[in-house]
Amino acid sequence: MTKVELEELVEKQENEIKELKEKHQEEVKRLETQKRYLAETNDNSKRRIDELLRSKNQRETELKKETDLIKQKVKEEVENEHKAKEAKYKEREEDYKKVVEQLTEEIKRLSAIINEVVAVHGSLLKTLQGTVDTHISLNDYIYKKITKREE
Repeated sequence: MTKVELEELVEKQENEIKELKEKHQEEVKRLETQKRYLAETNDNSKRRIDELLRSKNQRETELKKETDLIKQKVKEEVENEHKAKEAKYKEREEDYKKVVEQLTEEIKRLSAIINEVVAVHGSLLKTLQGTVDTHISLNDYIYKKITKREE
């Protein structure tokens, strides 16, 4: 090979090297751009994840507060219902006690009347017994008088 051919070959190889360097630099730039894009995307994703976690934690806190508030309201409602029912039961109990007292008084009153009727009835029976005894004695007397006359 001649010198010119060698120079041409060297020049050709230098051009190829230059083209490869340019291609390599373009590829490096492309990869660096892609790397920056991915890093930026990664940062954005991390920020978004952090934001979502804060939002989730905030929502959980809100829900816990709401749940606690609802639990408190339900507890108060149950207590109020319990107090209302208890008051109603006490009122009923007092009403029943009054009815029982009234019935007891009525029973006592009726017992007194029955006792009086029984006493009067007993007296009437004694009187009737006396009347019957008197009639029997009178009948015996009359019978004896009548039978003595006939004899």
